[in-house]
Amino acid sequence: LSCPGGDVGLVVGRRKIRGDGSQRRHSLERRELRHRLHQAVASRLSSSGSDTIRVMDLMGAPHRSQPIGVWTPAGGLNITNDRHRRRSGASGANDTADASLRLGNGTVIRVVSILNEPFVMLREGSENASDFRQRYHGFCIDLAEMVFAKLGVDWQLHLVEDGKYGAQEPSPDGSGELEWNGMMGEVIRGKADVAIASLTITSERSEYVLFSEPFMNFGLSVIIKKPQKTKPGMFSFMQPLEHQLWVAILMATMILAAVMALLARVSPLEWNLQDQPPPDQQRQRASGPGCSVEVDRYGRSQPTQRPLLRHQPVQTAERNFSLVNSLWFSFASFVQQGIDISPRSASTRIIGSCWWAFSLIIMAYYTANLTACLTIERLIAPIESVSDLANDAKGVKFGTLNSGSTKEFFRRSEEPTYKKMFELMERDKSVYTNSLAEGIDRVIRSDGKYAFILESKTNIYTNNRKPCVTMMVGQEFSLKGYGIAISQERHELRERINEAVLQLRESQDLDRKYKEWWIEKGECPEDGSPKLQPLAIGNLLGVFGILIAGLLLAMLTALLEFCCSSRGGFGVGDGGSRL
Repeated sequence: LSCPGGDVGLVVGRRKIRGDGSQRRHSLERRELRHRLHQAVASRLSSSGSDTIRVMDLMGAPHRSQPIGVWTPAGGLNITNDRHRRRSGASGANDTADASLRLGNGTVIRVVSILNEPFVMLREGSENASDFRQRYHGFCIDLAEMVFAKLGVDWQLHLVEDGKYGAQEPSPDGSGELEWNGMMGEVIRGKADVAIASLTITSERSEYVLFSEPFMNFGLSVIIKKPQKTKPGMFSFMQPLEHQLWVAILMATMILAAVMALLARVSPLEWNLQDQPPPDQQRQRASGPGCSVEVDRYGRSQPTQRPLLRHQPVQTAERNFSLVNSLWFSFASFVQQGIDISPRSASTRIIGSCWWAFSLIIMAYYTANLTACLTIERLIAPIESVSDLANDAKGVKFGTLNSGSTKEFFRRSEEPTYKKMFELMERDKSVYTNSLAEGIDRVIRSDGKYAFILESKTNIYTNNRKPCVTMMVGQEFSLKGYGIAISQERHELRERINEAVLQLRESQDLDRKYKEWWIEKGECPEDGSPKLQPLAIGNLLGVFGILIAGLLLAMLTALLEFCCSSRGGFGVGDGGSRL
């Protein structure tokens, strides 16, 4: 209870009344409470001489007592607000009339905001303008104009003194109590009636101010500097498939050749009988009319009258699918080329058919992606999601605003990924920034070594503004909403502002304003479908390298074969001359 002559406190325990047969006990408690209250009121009235007592809520927000009604001898107790700051009265018509009376002509709403593109921005060349409408423009300025036009009141705008959104910090007087800074602090202390900005609705803030319906939904996101486009290199023909897949294909080719050779050795249908000439003799005979000619080991012929010896051919068993031939079969089939041998047994035909189907699918996928890999420049970002930041991928540092709801989200989160990110930021507090502009400027200057976490709407707007060197990475997370913060002392504004916001959402006015400030006023050209570039010699250097390597390998193999044959020797032609 609060009186002009001082305050009197009345502590009453709160108990929940249940329908369990204890109505009499609760009735006695209520009767005792009324008796104690009347005694305290009579004592205060007799000492102060006033006939009005204010009723305060001491169980609301911490460290704050809020007026919720008055008591007079004539009218009794009149509760105008419950503990949730909702208007109460005899009828809704009386509330509307009372609100209309307080919001009549001449009412001026004090609005606090903060510079943040495109919500509130300073007009160019308007530093000396006296009217705030001539100095500032942006989405929130248009929102305030539409909302207060529906309320039929005037409004005045000023920027927050410390340039912060609002967070609790220790009191500067050293008392140890926490105080709100930024826009939240100005609204709570009565320097402003409402705060219209990109102010996030949180449960902690809702204990101290009233929030309207969200006028815009968003999520947290990561912004980094755009990497340079990577041009196709000399081995870009290998990019359609990952390196692990290339290794898997090579292993499959070798395994198929080994299995094919094994099945061909086991299956009798893969064996052939071949007629082989007789072994080379020390002396070779050639037939002639009535005589024979003998050729000695030096190639000199001598006539002789001895009869010509005729040797019977030798039959040997051979198979086409040796290990070398099987390797040739698997490779030629994979590159869709024909070969001069084919499987004949059922087992080798089955495995050969499966290999053909496998090769067809792999080559179809490869050729479908080959053009894009050879001709399109791609952006390769150092990180792809928030998880990469938590895992300290490629040493990219990250931070957020030093005071605001984003930092509080990471501090309070129980998610392991976000909890780990907060621990990393706390180890190096230099990653925090005092303003969004400072964080974005640091991202641009970091050359991909620093990422900034901010609201997705600001991220999208920044990416569409010059110098067009930033981009959003990954998906949004922690979906929230922006709302209008209303002082608890001006609780009558809440219902009217909520009604106005809902009407603007239903009429699509907020959507049109979003398109105007985020899309239509964008300064960066839209990234359309990537254009194909003509192939250059640099794109196919790897292919030419493979061809040259194959030629050198073939020449080396031929040299080795020649050396081996020279040492062992083999016959050529019908004459059987030795090389």
